[in-house]
Amino acid sequence: MSNFKQFFVSTRLIIGPGCIDQLPVELNKIGAKHLLIVTDQGLVKAGILDEVLAQLDGFTFRVFDNVIPNPTVDSVDSAYHSLKDEKFDLILAVGGGSSIDTAKGISVLLTNGGSLGDYFGREVYKIPPVPLFVAPTTVGTGSEVTRACAILNPKTRMKDIVGGASMACRVAFLDGNLLRTLPASVVAATGMDALTHAIEGYTSRNATPVSDALNLHAIRMIRDNLRPAVADSSNIQAIQNMLVASTTTGIGFGNALIGIVHSISHAINGHFEAPHGVLNAIALPHVLEYNWIGNPRKFADIAEALGVDVRGKSVEDAALEGIERVRRLAKDVGIPEKLSDIGIVMDDSKLDEITDQIMTDQYIQYNPRVPRKAEVRRLLEAFL
Repeated sequence: MSNFKQFFVSTRLIIGPGCIDQLPVELNKIGAKHLLIVTDQGLVKAGILDEVLAQLDGFTFRVFDNVIPNPTVDSVDSAYHSLKDEKFDLILAVGGGSSIDTAKGISVLLTNGGSLGDYFGREVYKIPPVPLFVAPTTVGTGSEVTRACAILNPKTRMKDIVGGASMACRVAFLDGNLLRTLPASVVAATGMDALTHAIEGYTSRNATPVSDALNLHAIRMIRDNLRPAVADSSNIQAIQNMLVASTTTGIGFGNALIGIVHSISHAINGHFEAPHGVLNAIALPHVLEYNWIGNPRKFADIAEALGVDVRGKSVEDAALEGIERVRRLAKDVGIPEKLSDIGIVMDDSKLDEITDQIMTDQYIQYNPRVPRKAEVRRLLEAFL
């Protein structure tokens, strides 16, 4: 890591219930006429996509609605090959992280060609992608404000990054009305994903005072709003606040970067199909117990942001109480405690393989505690 740090904010945010009605105004500003809409079948069936398409009177568009959870190189390449003969002025992603990341991958391929596997890394592609607007429909991705997409790489059997400054979305519509039918389990998983982003971003070795402010504020918002949003996603105040919290930490962690919770989930997702947010939430308390000695002061700050009364407590005691608050929050919103609870079982050979993969993940270097291989394996064993 260099001696200086940078902070990027490249996406304009339009915020508030009903703000998707500003979509045609924003499209006209950049002269977009023919759009590619990238989404998934769940949103189509729920009628959410219809609310977006209702804004497109006077525009022509093509809908790609075959996004899969945890997109792969093959799934993005296949989408590109079905679309490459058509000229699009702009891509609009409507959905969660999988839809947004798929849209980002397609945007790169439409201008650069080839396979998305050719572009793993940062600034590997040469030609700027097709411009992108986003309407996120979960409360955890943050991808609407990051400059990369996470895609399953068949060569490494892990989620890897395709990134570049020009991949940033032009405009993101943070419209809580689009999330009012979100299932409680999805609110819980994606909300805990946002909390993981905020905590890992705040404790990252690459953090800055600006990213710290964003990530701490996101933790406070999640503390106050995740439980009521899980209880009732039509609670528009809670779900809107969670959506804003997710984007807030998206800007924060997108600049600070993250740590080994994500290294763990990236590796597991290369072998087992499971929601990214659930994997993060299962691993998070265990990793916090391991990591807190790397920066006790910051972990005490997290505890205070989570509502711990730190007056009269030592930094160490406060940090440990914060970890218990995370564990309690995960339990309250219905997150399983073990991987086996979601059908993931590993023998010693698989444990060794996934541990080796975790140790090669790029985010290891930003973790507040330098992880050793044997320690990482013990972490995995703790929540099997």
